[in-house]
Amino acid sequence: MRRPHQSTPVNTPSMPEPHRLIAFDIDETIVGPDLKIPLSLLSVVSDMRSRGTKFTLATGRMLRSTRVFAEKLNIDNEIICYQGAVTAMPSGQIVRQRTLENDVVLDVLEVLQSTRAQILSFMDDRIYSTTTTAWSVGYGQRMGVAVELVSDVSELYKSPPNLLLAVDEPEQTRTLAAELGAQFENRAMITHSRPQFCEVGPVGAGKEVALSQLAADMGINRADVIAFGDGPGDAEMLKWAGVGVAVSAGHPDALTVADVIIDGAPGVGVAEFLRELD
Repeated sequence: MRRPHQSTPVNTPSMPEPHRLIAFDIDETIVGPDLKIPLSLLSVVSDMRSRGTKFTLATGRMLRSTRVFAEKLNIDNEIICYQGAVTAMPSGQIVRQRTLENDVVLDVLEVLQSTRAQILSFMDDRIYSTTTTAWSVGYGQRMGVAVELVSDVSELYKSPPNLLLAVDEPEQTRTLAAELGAQFENRAMITHSRPQFCEVGPVGAGKEVALSQLAADMGINRADVIAFGDGPGDAEMLKWAGVGVAVSAGHPDALTVADVIIDGAPGVGVAEFLRELD
């Protein structure tokens, strides 16, 4: 039975650690605006790994950015990025990936170009845009890779993108996400992961899909998976996992489906919950 309004950690089923997989969303789940993983979380992850627990990341971030956090956490198995469109080794070797079909890209871009949103395209683990703004410069810095300026919209799909990102004010973005969700329901995965973000990914992606495949590859049962998240893009993953844990400052979509809701700053509350697991 799900406990959607539990404000503190509760007892979870005892899982043999060598058969347990824990998945972390990154932003606002294990790191805040300073992008630093708390020492308390690094410590508990190290302790649990020494007893056989497996860890992964499940994020909307691009691969090269996700790899930085995987290295800090000493993750040596597959990580999930681009909202589940790509699963890769921390070395950068891609294990599985999905890309947007060309006709979907063209139709989505036609819609996006009629809005004020800045459009970013993620291809071959690089970021492209037809415009440069202070926001996109800052975004590139946070991702650890500059957003590359292209002169024509056709250069946004010179290779099949793993993800298109539209960025606008929260109200406009919320409306855009709803419209795209209705229009491309069976052709693309629409994620409204942050107030100003609307992501368009390939059908069949999704963190929960990638995590279920990873667990199967590891021979780990769904019941033995714990997932942490905070945003709308985490909701299905939290529902799928044996134990879905949302941070209390998260989006209602995540809070509503979570088994457990935890307090505390990003990463700190996660560490406290993990310490109390056994």
